[in-house]
Amino acid sequence: MKRFAGLLLPVAIIALTVSGCAWGKKASAPEAPAFSADAVFKEGNEKLKKGKYDEAREAFMKVQQEDLDKNYDIVTRLRIADSYYEEGRYEEAVTEYHQFLNMHPTHKLSSYAQYQVAMSYFKQISTIDRNARFFKDALTNFQGLIEKYPKSPYLDESKERIRILNNKAAEYELYVAKFYFNKGSYNAAINRLDSILNDMPQSAAEAEVLYHLAVSYENLKDREKAKKYYSLLIEKYPKEEQKFKASSRLSKLNAKK
Repeated sequence: MKRFAGLLLPVAIIALTVSGCAWGKKASAPEAPAFSADAVFKEGNEKLKKGKYDEAREAFMKVQQEDLDKNYDIVTRLRIADSYYEEGRYEEAVTEYHQFLNMHPTHKLSSYAQYQVAMSYFKQISTIDRNARFFKDALTNFQGLIEKYPKSPYLDESKERIRILNNKAAEYELYVAKFYFNKGSYNAAINRLDSILNDMPQSAAEAEVLYHLAVSYENLKDREKAKKYYSLLIEKYPKEEQKFKASSRLSKLNAKK
């Protein structure tokens, strides 16, 4: 299985961002500074790694307040958001990431913030029926990243998360469809099954969806549509278990006059 990139903002990117902000500044007189933004920022990172989230945030906020050059202003905003995310306080994390996106919509780290918003919702999904809002918000934000940031380093991860979400949605819709199917409510089952094919194409449940569609139409005496979906199942999924059942039922249908 593909391993995802680390979710916390990479230290190398932070270094480039901070050094980029400092370019072009005139060298000041060699005085011992009363406050070292670099030292306090590093301290915040260490606290974050150790799971000391409150102390990490205090360090990052101190940098925001006392770093007169504002070299760390952008990355400290993201680090504060990261601290909430790592602590599992996803609502606060989303608020902080959104503030960053509102202030820096075209910054090179904006796709990271967008990805973290999506992941904050993704992390809160247990089952779709109980967490429909989180499911929808996660899907919307992953899709938004793909549309807004087509060159993002988080593009592949977002596509994979969308695939996972679509599979979860398909599983839930199939569960409901089978409930109607088992009751003999074939038209209601067909409506659910059609929505899976149309809204969640290539889901992991598609072979089973096609099989139940075909059987539903067969039970409704619509032989042509039943043949259509049996044939499609056999063509697309020649190695699936449903293929063998579909082949048997299709042969019987073809034998009838």
